[in-house]
Amino acid sequence: MEYVRRGSTVGSTLPDREVVAGMFACRSGSNGFLQTVLRGVDGVDEEDFVGAALSATDAKALDDVTSGLSAGAPWERWCEASPVVVSFEGCAASTPLEKALEAELGVLEAVCHAPRMLLRYDEERVAVSRARRVSPRAVSDLVSRPADWEHRTLRGIRPARVLAVTTEDEVDLYENRMVARLIDRLISALTLRLDELREILALLAEGHDFTHETCGSHWRARRMSIAWARVQRSDELLAAIKSTHLRVYGLIRAVRMLTSSPLYQSVPRSAGVEDSLRVTNVLANDARYRRLAALWRRLVDARRESAGARADQVARRVASAERFDCFAFMLVAQALSNLGYSLVSEDGRSTRVRSVRGELRVSRESDGSVILEGGAQPLAVVALPVAASVEDLSPLWTALRTSGHRDALYLLYGRPGVLRVADECGADTRLGLSGWDAPRALLVSPWALDSVERVARVVGAWDAGGRLESFPPSVSTRAALAGEWTYRPAWLDARASGLSVTRPITQAERSAAIEALDRATPPREQARASPERERDQALRQLLEKSAELNWLTRCPVCERERVSIEGRGTELERLADRTFWCKCLECSAAWGLRRCGLCRARFAVLDDGVSVRCPDDVVDLDRVHGRDQWHPARSDAGKRDYRCTKCEPLREPRGIH
Repeated sequence: MEYVRRGSTVGSTLPDREVVAGMFACRSGSNGFLQTVLRGVDGVDEEDFVGAALSATDAKALDDVTSGLSAGAPWERWCEASPVVVSFEGCAASTPLEKALEAELGVLEAVCHAPRMLLRYDEERVAVSRARRVSPRAVSDLVSRPADWEHRTLRGIRPARVLAVTTEDEVDLYENRMVARLIDRLISALTLRLDELREILALLAEGHDFTHETCGSHWRARRMSIAWARVQRSDELLAAIKSTHLRVYGLIRAVRMLTSSPLYQSVPRSAGVEDSLRVTNVLANDARYRRLAALWRRLVDARRESAGARADQVARRVASAERFDCFAFMLVAQALSNLGYSLVSEDGRSTRVRSVRGELRVSRESDGSVILEGGAQPLAVVALPVAASVEDLSPLWTALRTSGHRDALYLLYGRPGVLRVADECGADTRLGLSGWDAPRALLVSPWALDSVERVARVVGAWDAGGRLESFPPSVSTRAALAGEWTYRPAWLDARASGLSVTRPITQAERSAAIEALDRATPPREQARASPERERDQALRQLLEKSAELNWLTRCPVCERERVSIEGRGTELERLADRTFWCKCLECSAAWGLRRCGLCRARFAVLDDGVSVRCPDDVVDLDRVHGRDQWHPARSDAGKRDYRCTKCEPLREPRGIH
């Protein structure tokens, strides 16, 4: 097994393609594919890592969401499964350790307040008035120490100090050390259990109330309400976990109170006890200590089961990575379904889906990544099971950005709320981990209702941008400017190099153009050679080629076809600089191509037409507009100012054409 340090990459099955090995990944097998992300495993230097492994609670949540789904599950099952977990069976019941502690708590308290003690005898020189019992060596010691004499008399020596025997109760016994360390270990185990229950309660409470997700535009609120209706809520489970939380809280309070008991105060904190207890007379014959020794062994067994061997830790990380891969594929499938894509065919590892935009091919690779092909550049969706904390956000984004792989969507485990409280993160980190910059990255989890919505926004923007990279469609012909035009539509751009369109063409305009061409050149005369007929043939080819833009004549928000289309640019501009703008006459949504005034790059823009102010923070854009915004924007003087992320992200606004 080979461990990969931060910043390294692992090759995938596609040629010339790389995926980040994870903030700290493990390669196993002969193919060297990315299998899992390791952290906290013996033998791995965690100082080289960023991010954290998924907790047991997160692993259970992923298992609950992806249960019943495998690599061979049909596409419909992936689209119908709920991506949100709100049930958590198995956490409401008390653990065997908690039950054992409840049964032995009275015994533990009795031992701590009345422990077994050993009477210790010591010899000490004390004043004669304080001596209660003189040592047998007192006479010989006094004769040899004149300094302890008060004075001499005719009969002998009158002592000032004498060697006396003192007794003291000794509590620092092996058995009492075991009890003191048992208290420490119980506090540690109960604290971890209490933190787990608190996290589950917070997540379940969040899963029971998604009202904050229905804010923003009414389009997004409608989709969130539909997703919320699919969530199965269990008030009984929530009440049971609350009861368990109160019971564990009471246990930890009772155990912590024992730290002020005579036994605990008398045992040094540095006095340790091995996991395997020595068999002593007290532990074997005293009923109270024998029961506490059994509790100790149960606690040790529970810790060993929780930690497990190193191989078990690796196996759990591999299982968590596989569950997260399944969760990522579920998000992609449901995002495409929400964007209007439906199943065409599937053959094991690849699936073909189609919508008004065209066709996409979805492939699951052996390394766990999902490849979307259909636009200009494929999009690799890579799930990295790394839990992102506030302090890890900037290093995570640095590792992703320096990977050299920009055509990817990285899914990390977490909730977007982490970005809202990360004030120390730079603007580029917040932009990148919100999915607005390349390489794209998103924080997703089965506890967030909007995970599918945010993935749909990134996939939709990639899909639209890739299909518009080659705009405008053109046809080369030497007869573009030859002779008079019998029919020249307004959307046509004729140059010496050929013909192109200035904007998308509606179906009515396409039908009118074909009818006009048929009248100008009847089918029986189309075979005759002439520059005009060659130009008409090129125009027919252009009409067929421009059919790929039919999806732009349908509103991507309300899906209606009452659209006004405006071509932007002049004949003096290069074709690669042309842009256009469409507006829905029903819902006022607008979409099209914009061009950055600084880097001259073109990017696809979608405005949902809702009169809601765009937040200044890019993290909150998803909560306001959801998938109905392809590019970051902010409101300025009542207008939307779209930002170009291909030059320097999140700088001052620049001219957009």
